[in-house]
Amino acid sequence: MSRRVFSNILFGAAIGCAALLKAFSIPESLVWLAIASVAVAMILTNLIWIRSIGLTGAGGLSLVYANLNSWTFPGTVITVVATILVVLAVLLAIYSDFPKSLKGKTKPDEA
Repeated sequence: MSRRVFSNILFGAAIGCAALLKAFSIPESLVWLAIASVAVAMILTNLIWIRSIGLTGAGGLSLVYANLNSWTFPGTVITVVATILVVLAVLLAIYSDFPKSLKGKTKPDEA
C-alpha cells in the first residue's frame, strides 16, 4: 500500500473521529468545526505543493478542544485522537514525497 493512500486513510479516520463527537452531546457547531478542520487539512495537504500547510487542521481541532467543557471527557479524548491522526497523516504525506525529490536529481556532468 502506498504511503499516500495510507495518509488519506488516516485523514478518513480523523473525519470519522470528528463525526463521532456527535454521539457525546457535543454542540453541533463544534462537531462541524472539527469535521471542517479535518476536511480542510486533507484538501490542503493533497492539493498544495507544501504539504505542511495541512497542519492548519490541527489548529481548528485545538479550537474545538479549547471550547469543550471539562465534563465531556470522551469528547476531549476523541478530539485529541483526531488531532494525532491529522498530524500523522500530514507527516506521512510529507514523507511520501521524499523519494520523488531524490529520484529527480541527476548526476553532475563528468567533463
